[in-house]
Amino acid sequence: MRVWGVHAATAVLLFAFVAPLLLVPMVGLVYHRYARLAPLPSLGVAAAIFYALTLLAVTILPLPADQAAACSHPGAGWHLVPFRAFAEAWTVAGKVGPVAFLTSWTFLQLVMNVVLLIPLGLLVGWRSSRPVWVAAAGGLATSLTIEMAQGSGLFGLYDCAYRYAEFDDILTNTAGAVIGWFIGRAIARRIPWPTRFAAEQEPEPGRETRPEARPETRPERPRVGRRVLAVLLDALGFVLTSALVQIVVLLLAQSFGWFGAGDPYNDAAVIASSTVIPALILFVVVPLTRSDRATVGQVAVLLTVRAPDAGSVGRRRVLLRIALRWWTVLVFIAAPERRTGLLLVAWIVAEVVTVAVRPDRRSLPDLVSGLTLVARPPRPGWWRRTRRVGDAALTS
Repeated sequence: MRVWGVHAATAVLLFAFVAPLLLVPMVGLVYHRYARLAPLPSLGVAAAIFYALTLLAVTILPLPADQAAACSHPGAGWHLVPFRAFAEAWTVAGKVGPVAFLTSWTFLQLVMNVVLLIPLGLLVGWRSSRPVWVAAAGGLATSLTIEMAQGSGLFGLYDCAYRYAEFDDILTNTAGAVIGWFIGRAIARRIPWPTRFAAEQEPEPGRETRPEARPETRPERPRVGRRVLAVLLDALGFVLTSALVQIVVLLLAQSFGWFGAGDPYNDAAVIASSTVIPALILFVVVPLTRSDRATVGQVAVLLTVRAPDAGSVGRRRVLLRIALRWWTVLVFIAAPERRTGLLLVAWIVAEVVTVAVRPDRRSLPDLVSGLTLVARPPRPGWWRRTRRVGDAALTS
């Protein structure tokens, strides 16, 4: 039981690290499929990522410290005798009795191998109308991959296997995926998965369609929450890109000996490069090279920049809008003092209030630059053909 607690804690820590890195693509995936931040699909994407990290923590981690530690594990490696685990469980049950057997490690190990892939089958059964053999095939492929990694020393990374690779694990894992499929179909009858947005598209056979699952078509006025979400995603992208640039600059500086005895983390060149470079990439290069003049966060939530008078969205107006949007943030980064912090908060409040009270949902940078943000419907992906979605914009 203690081992499973360690695995659970490892999965939580991995998710806390990975979630911020994947938040922008996660939100973009949901918006581009449902034209809104649908709660159930959003939770489903987050749960799928957490589940994948849990599989990694349970089946692969922790990694041995060295080759000697990997090869010192007794009994690790391939165990391909069919029904060996079931025979061992039967023997243990005959020795200790039914009550003690139900709490024994042998029984709990079998149960956990079944439970491990139940979420996979549940997702297939709930999310899609595919038959049970799809869940079984997915469970079989996943289990085979796991056992191959365990039996081959993580595909040859280690000279010896450091985990058990058993034939019976494949059977119990696949059975868990099948059980999960039946659970998912039972849930789908009571809580149907939201219908994916596609204009003039007929519902899939066997799938229930809820009217509220389709987004409402209105004039091109994105709500305040949608605009704020775009700004938050842009800010998150800036922070992550800044951290990456800082790491690269520090590695290069230390490799070439650019620093003396001072603290490189407080060096003005490092701070300036990790601020200016991400800002130029995300807020200048990306919008100016895109036809819709949108930033990464705006692309994720299906927003695009337009001129209210249907005029051209020139680069000067885009740069003016960007400068007005982010000038307080850059001032706060350059001088993180109380006064600049209050200025940043005041500017954010002024922007939110302006968008909330104006009927056209335009912010202060929009008004000064003569531009506005509008919502657009999802566009068909290159991997499939659908009928063209019209130009009508959608609210979140």
